[in-house]
Amino acid sequence: MCVIANNCRSSKMLLAKWSISVVLFGAFGLSGCTPTPATGTDLSHVRAERDRDVEVLVAQATPDSLATAAWLAQPLAGEGTPGKSLELIERAETLAPHRPELVWLHRAICERVTCDTQPQIESKIRMLDPENGFVWAWELQRGRESFYAPMVTKALIRTGASAKMTAYTNQLEVMTVDAMGMARPSLNLTSRVVYGIGMIAAMPIPALLQISKACRLEQFDQPARRAACETLMARMEQSSAVILQSIALRIQERWWPVDSPQREVLNTKRRRLDYLMEVSSRMRWWRINRDMAVRIDAARRTEREEDVELAIVKSFGMSTEPPNDWKDSLHPGSGH
Repeated sequence: MCVIANNCRSSKMLLAKWSISVVLFGAFGLSGCTPTPATGTDLSHVRAERDRDVEVLVAQATPDSLATAAWLAQPLAGEGTPGKSLELIERAETLAPHRPELVWLHRAICERVTCDTQPQIESKIRMLDPENGFVWAWELQRGRESFYAPMVTKALIRTGASAKMTAYTNQLEVMTVDAMGMARPSLNLTSRVVYGIGMIAAMPIPALLQISKACRLEQFDQPARRAACETLMARMEQSSAVILQSIALRIQERWWPVDSPQREVLNTKRRRLDYLMEVSSRMRWWRINRDMAVRIDAARRTEREEDVELAIVKSFGMSTEPPNDWKDSLHPGSGH
C-alpha cells in the first residue's frame, strides 16, 4: 500500500513482513512503487506472461477472474491506454454488483491510470458499503487550498463515525489467489500468494497523509479536532490491515510525552502488532505451502488481517503475546 507521502514505506513493510524478496516480487510487475529499471526485453516478457494470464482469466468470465484480469491488464511503463483494464473491472462489477471490494479495486485502477470516472466510482462504493470509514476519507484529498479547517474536522468526524475501516485486504488476496490458480494451475500456493500480496501492496488507501497531518498535536487548537482524531484513531486501530493499525498507533504516539502512561499503552499495543507481524511472516521453507494454506483459509473467514496473523502464530504453536525478552528484528533500534 504505497500511501504515505507517495512513497513505498508500507509496501516495503509488507514485503519485509512476508520475507519475500523484492526481486521475486518485482518480477511479477505488480508493485505500485518505483521498480528497478527494466530492459525492453524484460517488459516484453512480463507483458507476454500477463497477456496469457489475462486471456485465460477472461475466458473463465467469473467476477473474480475478470477483476484479477483487470489488475493484470493495467499498462506497464511506456504502454498505451488503460481501456482494457477498466472494461474488465466494469464487467466484473456487472456480474457481482453487491461486492464493494470490486468497486474498491476499480477505484484503485482508476486512480493509477487517471480515469475520469473516479467520482462516480466513489459514489458507488459509498452506496454499497457506507459503514466503511475509508470510503468517506477521499473528501480529505480534494480542494486542498479551499478545504478549510472546519471542513477537515467535519470529514474526520464522518470518517471516524463509521462502523469499520477496511481496505478489503483479505477479500482481494483470496480473490487473486483463487484466480491465479485458474490462470496457471501449475503455480504453487506460495507463488499465488505473491500475486495477492502484489495487488494489496499497490493499493492506494484514501487520505492517510491528510489524516496524519490533520491529527498532529498542533492542529488540536481547531474546535472539535482532537475529539475527531481520537475517535478516528480508535477506529483505525481496528482496521482490516495491521499496517494501518500501526499507523494509527504511531499518529497517537506523537500526542504524548515519551515517558507518559498514555505513550506506554500505545507502545505496548504496537509491540504486540510488530510481534504478530514478525512471527507470522517466518518462512518455514520445508512446509511453506502448508503455512500459506493456513493463511488463506483464515483470510476466507475474516476481514481483518490481524485475525489471520493470529491463526498463523497459533498454527506455529507459539504465544500470541510477545515474550518479555522479545526483540523486534524488523525495526531494530525501536526500543522494543
